[in-house]
Parts: sequence; C-alpha cells; structure tokens
Amino acid sequence: MASHREPLLFTAGELMVERHADYPDHLGVGGAAANAALAFIRAGGRAVLACRLADDEHLPLLKGELERTGLWSSAVVVGGPFNAVYTIGGGCPYSRFGYEREGSAGGRLGPDDLDAELIGMADVVLVSGIFTCLNETTRATVDRLLDPAGPGALVAYDVNYRSTLAEPSQAVTTYEELSSHFSLVKADVDEARMLWGDGDPLEVALRGASRHRYVLVTRGEEGLSLVTEKGPVAITGTPVETVDPTGAGDTALGTLLYHLGSGHSPEVAAREAAEAGARCVGHLGAWGYARGASC
Repeated sequence: MASHREPLLFTAGELMVERHADYPDHLGVGGAAANAALAFIRAGGRAVLACRLADDEHLPLLKGELERTGLWSSAVVVGGPFNAVYTIGGGCPYSRFGYEREGSAGGRLGPDDLDAELIGMADVVLVSGIFTCLNETTRATVDRLLDPAGPGALVAYDVNYRSTLAEPSQAVTTYEELSSHFSLVKADVDEARMLWGDGDPLEVALRGASRHRYVLVTRGEEGLSLVTEKGPVAITGTPVETVDPTGAGDTALGTLLYHLGSGHSPEVAAREAAEAGARCVGHLGAWGYARGASC
C-alpha cells in the first residue's frame, strides 16, 4: 500500500434520522458506520457507505446529507418500509438513546446489495458491531463484506456493544467468529474487558493487541489509547466544552483509520483521532461538527 495517499474506505450500516429530546427542532442524521465514514472523508479520504433507505418522508433529508458529504453512491439502495429514527436524550429508554428501528429499511441491507469488486478495491474495510448484531440478514451481510476484502486491506471492527441487541456472551461469540479477519479492533474500556478479560485498561488492551495489529481503546473525556505490537500510544483528552458526545467515538475511529490507511504513524493517527473526537463533542448531534451545529 502506498504511503500518504488518498485511501478508500468501504463500510456497511444504517443511516438513521436523528432527533433530540431536549431540542425538539433538531433534525439530523447518524449511524455508527456512517459517522465513521463521514470522519474518514473529512480527514481527507474517500469512503463508500453501503446502506438501505426507505422512500418515505425522511428520504430527502437522508439523501441530501449523503450528497452534501460525498457519501451518496450506487452503494445506497432505496427500498424498504421506513427509515429508522433515534432520539438522543436522558429520558430515553435505552440509556441515552431511544430507537424506532425494528423492521426498518436499514436492517434489510442484504449480502446481494454489496459490490464485491468495490470492496476488493478498498484500503480500509470497517465492520460495525451494531450492524453485525441487528438481525440474521445483517450478520450475513457482514460475512459478505469480509469475504472480498483485499489481502492488504486494513480490516477494522468497532465493537459498539448494545445490550438491547445482544447478550454479552452473544457479542463475544460474534467477535470470536469474525476476529481472524480484523487488523484493528476499537472498544471502550468495558467492551475491551468483555472481549479480553478483566484488569487494568492497558493490560486488557495489550491482550487484545496480541491478537490484532491495532487495538483502539476509547476513554471518553480522558482520551484514548492505541496499542500496537510496539506498545501503547496514549493520548490525553483535550479539555473542551461538551455539548453532545453522540458519535465522538465513531468520529475518532474514522479519523484514525484514515491516517493509518494513509501510512501515517500510530502516534500521528492517535493524536488526530483524539482531536477529531473532541471537535465532535462540541456540537449537537453526530454530524453537527460537519455543519457547525450547536444547541
């Protein structure tokens, strides 16, 4: 892989309508894989997001945001019953989020919707843990996503565990089934312990790094650590006024993947990832930083 060039990322996942319980007028978009793909583009790369959208009242918003950001492509399939909506807010039933998702178009992206030739051209392939655990269809789609990945591709897995989608044991089993494909795994501290056992965060991450070329452990406002076979790169969190942390981890991951995929050092990649995540939390919504949206 050539160094310091414009890399291509391929990923598959949901693009959902975003609302906020505390700001009724807020209307945005988001989704784990989509957030990372946006960050990859904004860092300087090219990205393809495979997703399925419904032709309902939300399609103009979703399509418009994909077009504005450079993510609209032939990999976006239109067809399905409705577009999923998530709501940010402390009063929501699932921790910080409430979802209108079950049966949505996004969860119907199937293996035949993916372009194997395009996946084979990608420098970076990103697998979303959320998308993997949505249902049997999306699990099969992830298998198809991994099959044609080129031998030199950086294949990344974002654990992004959600207890509403899988029991911890199921999440671990899914990881184990797929783990041989992954060059990089991103997890927060709790997710890392779920996969690799209890202990100090660095100790746990080092266990993960014995299985993968890179392990990214995000620590919220405390920063992040990127662990490689050469040891850890720890980046202390940048003091910022937090407006909304939604999508910050995805943004950090997408930025990290761009820099690693461009041939930059782990130190540069980790620093840029932390800075991108800090910019994200200063705005409302997962894509707010790309618009300068504040509350």
